[in-house]
Amino acid sequence: NTIMLNYKPGTVKLNLEREHRYYASLGFDGGIWFGQGKTGLSGLYSVNARKGGNVSPIPADHSQNLTGIWPKKVVNYKTVMSDAASGFTSVTYPFPVIRMADLYLMYAEALNEKGEDYATVLPWIDMVRERSGLQGVKESWDQYVGNSKYATQTGLRQIIMQERRIELAFEGHYFWDVRRWKTATTELTQPLTGWKVRYGETDVDYYSENLVLVRDFTPKMYFWPIDIGELRKDPNLVQNYGW
Repeated sequence: NTIMLNYKPGTVKLNLEREHRYYASLGFDGGIWFGQGKTGLSGLYSVNARKGGNVSPIPADHSQNLTGIWPKKVVNYKTVMSDAASGFTSVTYPFPVIRMADLYLMYAEALNEKGEDYATVLPWIDMVRERSGLQGVKESWDQYVGNSKYATQTGLRQIIMQERRIELAFEGHYFWDVRRWKTATTELTQPLTGWKVRYGETDVDYYSENLVLVRDFTPKMYFWPIDIGELRKDPNLVQNYGW
């Protein structure tokens, strides 16, 4: 119940056989959009992002999706979408400022950075994964990946980063995480790409990589500049690097 049955043309393999959080967080061409004011499985809304599809017209306010991926996670299930041209009836969603999964993952990260053994760290990550119907980190990596990445501090750090990206997607944490991890100069300099929404009709046309945005992040952007007025007040202040 995550992909439209008999959807012609089909969706890309990227959207198949993913974990539950993928389908709970993202809307995509050929995917089912749970909600529409319903809690059952009948009359589900589906996404057709191809040219002429139900989400392809440009709304009157000219807002439009540029990547072919829609954030579904923080949309209230009572919000009803008719089509992209006539709009939708929106119901607000209580935005999760902080929740237990965030605390568990922060604690796991702190334990790992402190140098604790992975056996002490993993239970806190596994509690987050268990809620989504996933096996624990050790079981998953041993069975499907075939390595013990979780057994080293560096490997476990990467696993925790990945869990935060997935579990906390669209909740505003990624902005601060990449700055705290000092990975923004790598992650936020990659070009933002997507599919050819509204223009592609066939698989070949729609699933062609389309450049949406060229991004830039330099080391000085990790810090804000100190206001020039404050520098004039106190000559002992030193301006942040790069400013």
